Amino acid sequence: MATKLIITESDGEGSPSYMKVRDWLLDYIAGQKLGPGDKIPSERVLAGSLGISRPTIARALSRLVEKGVLMRGPGRTGTFVSGGVPARSIARTRTIGMIMPSISSENTGGIRADMSVSSRYSDSFIRQNITGEIMHGVLYVVKEAGCRLVVHHNNNIEEEAEIIEHLADEHLDGAVMLPEQYLVDRSHSNTPVPNAPPIVFVDRYIENCDTDWVVTDNFASARDAVAMLIAKGHSRIAFFTDFTDATSVNDREAGYKAALEDAGIPVDESLICGPNNLRGKKWSFEHALYYCINHPNPITAVFTINDDAVWATLQAARTLGLNIPKDIELAGFFDSPIPPGIETSFLRVVQRKFEIGQTAARLLLERISGEAPAEPRHIMIPADLIPSSSM
Repeated sequence: MATKLIITESDGEGSPSYMKVRDWLLDYIAGQKLGPGDKIPSERVLAGSLGISRPTIARALSRLVEKGVLMRGPGRTGTFVSGGVPARSIARTRTIGMIMPSISSENTGGIRADMSVSSRYSDSFIRQNITGEIMHGVLYVVKEAGCRLVVHHNNNIEEEAEIIEHLADEHLDGAVMLPEQYLVDRSHSNTPVPNAPPIVFVDRYIENCDTDWVVTDNFASARDAVAMLIAKGHSRIAFFTDFTDATSVNDREAGYKAALEDAGIPVDESLICGPNNLRGKKWSFEHALYYCINHPNPITAVFTINDDAVWATLQAARTLGLNIPKDIELAGFFDSPIPPGIETSFLRVVQRKFEIGQTAARLLLERISGEAPAEPRHIMIPADLIPSSSM
């Protein structure tokens, strides 16, 4: 559910909220060198950038229209610069966007109050940890470069689609994006949004899309983790996945298979298992684990796709009376923080999320400034393999 920002002060012409909107717009018009008839950002973008509610933004814009600073015309959607904008000499400040699924407010610690962040959060987003750390990496580089960061949160595919389809109207110099299902469905398109500012994808890349991207080297990381299990004597290793048609998922499965093939172990497709969903959108791998350990040639290890699969596998092992790692050895991608002093019983594949965000922001700034090569740059960052601490 969206968080509602309540303004307790009057939002008349002398109020802090009105002056904040007025000053930001005057700076923006001067910085972007907008002239009469040029369109300003939408109320939604202004609300997200300034941390002010949309009704307050709408009232401030109406007053600026009355004063002749802005104008609205019949047959035209939006608000535009009029000929009566006061002169305002400022340095050009680039505006960088970050488009990302919503994250829990509990994971926004350390975000500065002067950062423009939407107030819509969701506690249920499955990738909130990786999303938050990537955002901090982007923020570090953007603030160092003296740029403004505007974060667009989306709670679902429909909201993501709305943001993407109107990206060209947002007056951004460029954007870093964590793509979700909407753009995955549009992977056949060579350009995600016509006439849009440059975009750098993170976490997932879009196949056949002529765009820069920075992701974890999921193939190599999965291959290396499974190879470690093989080196410990395991030859019957299950792969627990969700079968999502995303590049990260596909690459991890390919890495799993490659490690087996490198060791001369035949790939048994029956050991590639998905979860059975329980109430509350929680996963369970109890059926899969039961099947794998009761197979005529039972497994001795499991490699999992992500944090949720690790947790679900641990729960399944407890339910079935199995000890990890004594009875079954476990490895998987796992980005959740481990409290100090807590031992882990499985091999963790930990992504370098902050580095991914930093790298993506630097690529974007180079693309905006014209320093990047014409061809798209594709960067894969290795993950860290952290052995079990309970052995």
